[in-house]
Amino acid sequence: MKKIFSYLLLSPIISLLALATLSPIPPVNAVIAEQPCDTYSWTGEDDTAHQMILTNPLTLGDITYETTYVTTNGTLTFGTPDANFSSYPQTPSISLAGYDWVTWAGGHLSYGATETGFCIEWKVRPYPQSTGDFTTIKLTVDTSRLPSWSGIVETTGWLPADLRRGIRFTSGQDVVTISEAFSINGGVPVEMQTCWDNSIIPLTSTCPAEPPPGQCWDGSTVAWNQTCPPIPPDTQCWDGSWITWSQTCPQQPPPIDCWDGTSVNWNSQCPPTPPNIICWDTSTVAWNELCPIEPTPTPSPEPQPSESQTPTVEPSPQPSEPSPQPSETSEPPLEPSPTPTPSESESVVPEPEPSPTQSLEPEPSAPSEPTPSPEESPSPDPDPETTDLPSNNDIIDAAVEDAVLDGTISDADTEEILENLLADGDISDEELTNLSDTLTSDGELTQDDKELLADVLVTQADGEAITSEMIDELGLDFEDLPEDQPVSLENGVILLAVVADALEIFSNPSEILGAVFTDPGKALTAVANIGEDMTDATRKESQKVVIAAVIAAQVLTTASMVGRVR
Repeated sequence: MKKIFSYLLLSPIISLLALATLSPIPPVNAVIAEQPCDTYSWTGEDDTAHQMILTNPLTLGDITYETTYVTTNGTLTFGTPDANFSSYPQTPSISLAGYDWVTWAGGHLSYGATETGFCIEWKVRPYPQSTGDFTTIKLTVDTSRLPSWSGIVETTGWLPADLRRGIRFTSGQDVVTISEAFSINGGVPVEMQTCWDNSIIPLTSTCPAEPPPGQCWDGSTVAWNQTCPPIPPDTQCWDGSWITWSQTCPQQPPPIDCWDGTSVNWNSQCPPTPPNIICWDTSTVAWNELCPIEPTPTPSPEPQPSESQTPTVEPSPQPSEPSPQPSETSEPPLEPSPTPTPSESESVVPEPEPSPTQSLEPEPSAPSEPTPSPEESPSPDPDPETTDLPSNNDIIDAAVEDAVLDGTISDADTEEILENLLADGDISDEELTNLSDTLTSDGELTQDDKELLADVLVTQADGEAITSEMIDELGLDFEDLPEDQPVSLENGVILLAVVADALEIFSNPSEILGAVFTDPGKALTAVANIGEDMTDATRKESQKVVIAAVIAAQVLTTASMVGRVR
């Protein structure tokens, strides 16, 4: 005869199924009493069954049993132990949460019993895990109304989608599925239903009418067993007053326009007005007014002192305006003056000057003494200021030293260094080598140093391939460059940096195995590009490389397979 079992409707808490007997109908909302679960306990097991002597014999199907077997796989078998982990046991059994569970590393399988029932608890993980969160399964059975008996299954934690839950009453018969609660009446299940008020009645009975929904303060309606949303609290307005959720605050005053053109809220203050300005003539004006124009005639002669360095002698006699003519006459004595210089001192100069019969001429001779000063003026003439300017390498070195002061090189530092390097239009190999020497002055390249060198190297290449020699000279590796950067190998073959980096693992067999487990993506890239680092002529002669690629692919395939051998 086909046995039928009803799925009980789930409620916010686990439904407690009333004990059903053939006659009369069990009382509504009968509760299964708690039972001890820790009288006996086992741990560290897999696919194991333990015999449990029943306090009261139980009838399942047409047979009454005095013992049962509790398995680590979430099942209860009758008659014989059956710790099947992959399917429903073939023996009479109840699968409460059937799966391949283990009680390793802190898990347990335990049970306890009284005269009115028993309890079994599983604290397990899925095979083969020995770490991670536990899943707890608890079965509580009530035997106080034999021959009818009932059970409730409670589970917490992770449950698989293919969890097995059902009853096999007799060996060879089909499994009847069960829900979180079940009742056995005379060996067969009784079909029950759970009503809206959590009462459990036979499926042939009718649940009481459900109360009508209620209306909430916000106009919404909720079911009888639900709660309206909370009424919003009162709100404090900008002026300090309080209003309810259905009221509106008074309109807020408009913002204030400040002196500087900005606007602030009514309850804020404008920035302070700037202080008055003291002008060149000591007068005071407001911050938004202009000082009087400063006279221009007086500052015009001021630049002349700078010119006075060259003609310091000539402006000095200008105060005596009648002397310009003698000054012109003084020019002829300036011509003979070079002739006496080799033979006689300055005393010889005044001797020819009496010819103009001017007593003032000896005084111009005094200004003639400063004449060497204009001759000294050529000393500033070598104004090639650029001769003392630092070289571009010095500027870059200073920028690098300033960048690494805080221990890191920021994006702004990198941009500044690139601007200096590109100041003359391009980046030379000498500048690039000098930058590398500066960064390695402390003995090693940091990750920030490598990123800076890589940025400069890529900028210099401007889309062209970078030679492997230059990469080695700078202390870099292919992995330090952008993946899509072309690089030129020693044999002239051009590859992307990511492919060249991946192919490097073939330089050492141990690197191949290491990459398989630490960086499988890199290993796959290497295998997919085997032979790309060869010239066409070399590739045709390198059959051994193909064999190595096959072996590497087999290693990758084996490492990616996750198997389970039982």
